[in-house]
Amino acid sequence: MVKRASRGEEVVITVYGKETAKLVSVPKRRKRSDKKKWLKELDRLRRELNRSIR
Repeated sequence: MVKRASRGEEVVITVYGKETAKLVSVPKRRKRSDKKKWLKELDRLRRELNRSIR
């Protein structure tokens, strides 16, 4: 069941015909380059904000 969920399939677990749990895959993580790009943009926005406050 875990392998099927890890491939993107939703696996519903039932007890006496009642849905009680669902296994789903974990969302893929972003690449580190995206994080670095995001941090660089955040730094730029902070500097811009500081200039406008002064």
